[in-house]
Amino acid sequence: MKFISHRETDSPKRQDVWFADVPVAAGLGTQQKPVIVLKYKGTQYQVALVQVHGTGAADEVLVTDVEHTGLGRGAAIRSVPVLMLERRALRFKMGQLDQADWDALLRKVRV
Repeated sequence: MKFISHRETDSPKRQDVWFADVPVAAGLGTQQKPVIVLKYKGTQYQVALVQVHGTGAADEVLVTDVEHTGLGRGAAIRSVPVLMLERRALRFKMGQLDQADWDALLRKVRV
């Protein structure tokens, strides 16, 4: 993976790919994973999880433009579950989803 450098003061925006601390089931802490920013209000960000290797499930959107996202080939965005994260959980920007992938995601997720 390649990452786009940013300052800590950068604000996540819709379509951005960020590396984030994502809660693990049953409150057992967090795991660092890539996410797509869907929307935000104040310090709350609605995000979709990215799987490094898609499974072809109906709730996934395969990332076609990997060059600008910082993700590898075969990555897929999960349309469910959608999570709410605090700004401090979003660690660094990896890239941005292209418009075609963003449109495909919006057809599957409610924002």
